[in-house]
Amino acid sequence: MLERELAIFSPIPPEQNGIADYTYHLVSALRHETRCAVYTNQPDGILPEGVPIREPLQAFRYLPQDQPILHQIGNNPGHIFVLQALRQWGGVTTLHDQNLHYLYEVSGATQPMMVRNLRATSEKMGEVFARHWFEEQIKTAANYALFDMLDEVLTLSSAVVVHSRFARNRIRLLYGEDAAARVHVIPHLALPPDERSEDYVHGTLDVPQGVPLIVTSGFATFAKRFDWLVAALDRIAAMGIDFFWVHAGKERPEEYDLSGLLNQHPNVKARSRITGYLTEAELNECIASCDILVNLRFPSVGESSGTLARAMAAGRCCVVNATAAYADLPTDAVMHIPVNDTIPALVDGLLALLGDPQLRASFGNQALSLARGEWAPEAVARAYVDLISTQTSHPPRNQPRRRIGSHRFSFPINSYSLREDIKACTSHCQGQVEIQLLASSSEQLAQASLQRPLLFQEILPNNMEVRTVNVEQDRSQPRRLEDDRYAGVALVLKGELA
Repeated sequence: MLERELAIFSPIPPEQNGIADYTYHLVSALRHETRCAVYTNQPDGILPEGVPIREPLQAFRYLPQDQPILHQIGNNPGHIFVLQALRQWGGVTTLHDQNLHYLYEVSGATQPMMVRNLRATSEKMGEVFARHWFEEQIKTAANYALFDMLDEVLTLSSAVVVHSRFARNRIRLLYGEDAAARVHVIPHLALPPDERSEDYVHGTLDVPQGVPLIVTSGFATFAKRFDWLVAALDRIAAMGIDFFWVHAGKERPEEYDLSGLLNQHPNVKARSRITGYLTEAELNECIASCDILVNLRFPSVGESSGTLARAMAAGRCCVVNATAAYADLPTDAVMHIPVNDTIPALVDGLLALLGDPQLRASFGNQALSLARGEWAPEAVARAYVDLISTQTSHPPRNQPRRRIGSHRFSFPINSYSLREDIKACTSHCQGQVEIQLLASSSEQLAQASLQRPLLFQEILPNNMEVRTVNVEQDRSQPRRLEDDRYAGVALVLKGELA
């Protein structure tokens, strides 16, 4: 048990995302190991009995300097307050997604912070993409694939929890051994199934009795490769093989039009249902009732699946892609499908499973054995407590981001190479900065401003956040400008380089 109460910052049910559900069940197990409280922006949230809900903005009333803190962070707007809490309080962070690009965009992160995170993934490539994004307003899907925006979270966290060896190795390759040394693998907890009932599946959803049931789940996205699955099921349906497919989750047509895809394959549509968002009990029933759970993911950046963990805990036969974190899973506990020539391999795999109940049972039994071991909620809770107990300190409250030095530079405002000169001087700097743009007179300063109305945007590096702008008498030593006159005024920009 921890000496002090564990403070957990996370969304919780009824918010409709998997991390909220994860936190609920993690707290259910943690409360038997240590005292804990959850800080969330949902005053009507649902937690296990005896666990208090607290307002994040009131955290200062409860958190002394050495309080153990755990953050649950994912890549969606529901985690903005968690990111803010990490900045203020530090602590251990569970990184549920290996890419936080969308979270940073919707959180209103400053341009310098975005540039810092871009450059942290790849210094040179980050500079190029930052220029395209912030100067030329060009941004494509490549930004999300190439830049994970993890640098700030890795820097501020005293330790980071991920759910797979793949995720840890990925961080090592991108951010180095020092970052990876603070990353710890704790498996995604696998919940034991509730008492099985098929009322929802065979009643509400009208799934025919005696027909092998295939289930997918969660928000419908491109990465879950429904295109592969539907193509494979279309071929299987053409062979006259019986099955029924239920997608147990919500459709977001603006992101991925699953219904539109089914309309193109009427043989599959006739054997399928899309449920929409489900309660936890309904989702559990779908998972527990299925014969095969399909959990494809490509491309993947190391994320884990709570649905997959639930299915394995229910002893279901699961099909995954042999990539990223899913490749870590034992080959006798799940069926691995390659990401090359996937559709033929998926057809062959599903045909084998649909035609052989004993093969499905073999995969399910091995999955259940794994889920009852290190994935069990009580084992996961103990792993968290053991890790957090070793983290004796975290950044002081309100600690600013790391600052390296305080820098001051002066440049003639009418220099033709002003942008290049500023970039050359600031490219390897971080921290507080003062840039003086020198002019011979207030008239020259005004003329330069009129000639270049977007002066700041044109000359300042993307990773600089301007805090103040003043016109002052030149405080530098006398120096000659290009027009052979001495400077008399300075436009002084003060800010911070990320």
